Amino acid sequence: MQQWGRIQDFEATVVLFTPSSLDAVSQQLLDGNARSRQAAWQLSGENLETISTGMKHLNLNYGCPDTSAPVVRAAILRHTLTAILLKLTHLGGQEQSSVLAHNDVFERFHAVVERDFATVRSVSEYANKIGYSEKTVLRATRAAAGMTAKQYIDQRVVLEAKRLLSFGTDTVTQVASKLGFDDSANFTKFFATRVGVSPLTFRQDVRAR
Repeated sequence: MQQWGRIQDFEATVVLFTPSSLDAVSQQLLDGNARSRQAAWQLSGENLETISTGMKHLNLNYGCPDTSAPVVRAAILRHTLTAILLKLTHLGGQEQSSVLAHNDVFERFHAVVERDFATVRSVSEYANKIGYSEKTVLRATRAAAGMTAKQYIDQRVVLEAKRLLSFGTDTVTQVASKLGFDDSANFTKFFATRVGVSPLTFRQDVRAR
């Protein structure tokens, strides 16, 4: 499940594509690389130049009129996108060693959060579960997800809350209980602080669309 805010609020080039945009071999190469699940990269030097150049080519090929047959244009876009993704997951230099050093820690943290987010909120408890210090977990989460470990945990809880409120039939009190909150008031405060509206208002807004 992916979580998106308002894409128009980003000051960036946003590329949206479907799984069918990649050929089977490229998909296997990406699936076999743990770094393809990384949420963010901080690039510099040659790596930044390479990816920036690839993005410029992708943008030009997508936005400019092309007299080529549609199938040819689609192939050009697909191969350009594939080259960018494969390069990102096989970065050289300092970025690679830095990310790989944190990858195992974050992968373990992520797995335990997925399992226990409804019952555990403490970073220290997660750190104990995976056998690392809080500082190590924090550094790994910042490197992989671009946020603190506590923010990562809270984000996962909010995402599940949104899912239950959007598609489920449970009351707000029942959703609060499923997510490990002692009462609905604490859940409402938690949710409103991070989303900007109460759980009930969020549900009403989603179902009114």
